[in-house]
Amino acid sequence: MLGICAGNESGSGEKAWIPLSLCFLFAAFSFAFHACKFSYARRHFFGMAAFSAFFFLGQYSAIVSLRSVDYPWSEEAKVYSAVLLDAPEEKEHSMLCRVLVTHVYDSLGLRPVNRKVLLYVPKDSAGRKIGLKDDLLFHGRVASPSNNGNPDEFDYAGYLKHKRVSGIAFAGAGHWAAERRESIGTLKQEALLLRGKILEQYRKLGFTGDEYSVLSALTVGYKEDLSEDMQHAYAVAGASHVLALSGLNIGLLGAFLYFVLDLLFRWKGFRVPKSLVVLVCLWAFSFITGLSPSVVRAVVMFSLLLLARMVSMQSITLNTVCLAAFLMLLWEPFYLYDISFQLSYLAVAGIVLVVPWLNRKIVVKNRVLNYLWQLTAVSIAAQLGTLPVILYNFSSLPLYSLLFNVPVVMLAYTILVSAIVMLALFFFAPLQHFAALLTGWQVKALNSIARLVESMPFASLDNLYFHWADVAAFYLLLLLFVLHSLRWVRVRCWMWGGIVCFLCVFHVAERSAPAVKSPLAVFYNSSFPLVHFVHSEQLSYLQMPSDAVGKSRDYLVAGFMRKHRLEDSKLLSGDYADRHLWSRNGITSFEGCTVCVVSDNRWRNKTASLPLEIDYLYISRGYWGTLAELQNLFRVKKVVLNKSLGRYRLNKLQDECRELGLECVSLGEDGALLVNI
Repeated sequence: MLGICAGNESGSGEKAWIPLSLCFLFAAFSFAFHACKFSYARRHFFGMAAFSAFFFLGQYSAIVSLRSVDYPWSEEAKVYSAVLLDAPEEKEHSMLCRVLVTHVYDSLGLRPVNRKVLLYVPKDSAGRKIGLKDDLLFHGRVASPSNNGNPDEFDYAGYLKHKRVSGIAFAGAGHWAAERRESIGTLKQEALLLRGKILEQYRKLGFTGDEYSVLSALTVGYKEDLSEDMQHAYAVAGASHVLALSGLNIGLLGAFLYFVLDLLFRWKGFRVPKSLVVLVCLWAFSFITGLSPSVVRAVVMFSLLLLARMVSMQSITLNTVCLAAFLMLLWEPFYLYDISFQLSYLAVAGIVLVVPWLNRKIVVKNRVLNYLWQLTAVSIAAQLGTLPVILYNFSSLPLYSLLFNVPVVMLAYTILVSAIVMLALFFFAPLQHFAALLTGWQVKALNSIARLVESMPFASLDNLYFHWADVAAFYLLLLLFVLHSLRWVRVRCWMWGGIVCFLCVFHVAERSAPAVKSPLAVFYNSSFPLVHFVHSEQLSYLQMPSDAVGKSRDYLVAGFMRKHRLEDSKLLSGDYADRHLWSRNGITSFEGCTVCVVSDNRWRNKTASLPLEIDYLYISRGYWGTLAELQNLFRVKKVVLNKSLGRYRLNKLQDECRELGLECVSLGEDGALLVNI
């Protein structure tokens, strides 16, 4: 019934109450059994019934959320009105505006839309002047997010859908206009304006370069000015979590507020008011940071945990953490796909489960040493809770993160406190500048630690492929270590042995399979042609322009190389030859297969007495001739067309392929081309 209601486009709103009512009816029926204090079996029935009800409620909520993102965008360019949801972000060639498209103007008149869209406008003088108080009007074609179809690529379309982004659009010069709004904007816009004033205050106090960017990220969540070198240094040091303003920073701020309130009010009757004061301060802090989703999620999580603790007057338990996660997912099911949400709750769950177990194993009686041990124990527990998900998503393991995590967290704590004090001293400039000097020294020390760890040998293990089976086995093993109710050593040993044997058999079977089933991969990319020739795990070749090496290559082929356990590839940006491959003027011969990449006009208006046998002719943006001209030089078996040619050129070359009787593949429409030579 749930699937029928969700799949029915017409009248789905009328039937939406059916599965939801059944869920609550099932839960109420089960609760009645529990209230009557029936047998042990009946109480278990109540638990299963409640679980089923919540499961179907979550499924229904997820289906409704997915449908609320989809929108039938027109294939033709239309006129849309939009409001800004965030400050414009400067890209390499354009300005990115995250907007809410409110209406569309077409032949049917003015129709409501109310969908989030990523709008790109030219990075000219007009584009740079767009502000949060501007309403936008643009003419363009909005397209639903889609992936390139390359093997093992990042699911960008799914990522945007889980962010509730329904479309992507580009408005050229003269096809958009901004109108300044005099009225007060949304709460989000006002919060972003306040954050902008704080960032301007940082600049006035003399913060520049990496000190400014790290301070902005750590205190108000503004990370647009972080350089790639600094991001890499913090990632290798395992300290990226201090720059991602979320659970850690909110926890540090809450601890500071509790410490101050404990100094001012020591009697026990102030426990509940003290918690309420902390909640108000945390929500005020989230407003200062621009109400970013990660901060709001962290504040909501801590608010629920604090409220549960106020009601029960007990320490935070795993049930409390699960309740907070359930309520947040009930409000926004897409949080489940957000990596920061996953890491936040896994870190808290790890602390709740592992820290008591560590404290029973290691007892420190000295007060100072015990304080340091508690910081270390919390760090160990949080990293154990998040390690599998980090390895699964990022395939990288910082080796010194545990060693340097305590000083990094302590510095982040003092920087956050110093920044609050610095901003609070606005009424007395000399003292504020002195606080800014102290804050700057601390930020420089934090950056120095990150650079020091980055320069150390074996600072990070990269290209680690962590399978979902490894994630499940890791958490099962961790659960067995800390599970108190399972006291039978023999049973526990059998379970450990079974999990380890399963992993061994799984990975042996995976390693025995061929590493690469398709040794030739032609990737789709709108900027440049890219062909991957794979000889073995240790030897492969990438044919691409030398100036495109870096983030573009990593984005396109990193997932493919990691999944198939391929080492770093040799770059073919010019002529090259060895005993496995020969390449010259864009023509490459590899294991009996010949590929010719045409991305310029070097082969136009040329003839040959004997055409060269070509297995794959790859035509990309930059060639303006016809296939007939190339047939004077090559005898082609299959033509590969890059979608970067543009719609008109692509259709024209496809028609020419049909006329000449040539087999044709269109990258971007048919996905990447994988060839088993």
